[in-house]
Amino acid sequence: MSAANLQARLLVVFQQQDDVISRVTDGQMITAGKMTFVLANDEIAAKAAALQGHRVHVLFYETAQERYCAELRPIGEQAFDLSTLQERENGHREKQNY
Repeated sequence: MSAANLQARLLVVFQQQDDVISRVTDGQMITAGKMTFVLANDEIAAKAAALQGHRVHVLFYETAQERYCAELRPIGEQAFDLSTLQERENGHREKQNY
């Protein structure tokens, strides 16, 4: 399978969960709802640590093995617009296929 075909088959579906951050350790975040997320990068890890104990909007995606936190926002801020994110991702993927 060519790289282009493989890339076309990969689909990231973003989801949103509102929850309280219970613990942040070793690049992972655990929520009060007992969900565990791998933190996508150092910036997200720092944000999660700063928001520990607070209710947040968690933007995430799942693979077969892990659930990845892509972004966080305090609950007082606007929730993520998932339809806009999916449209942007689909447009980016279409451009790569040409």
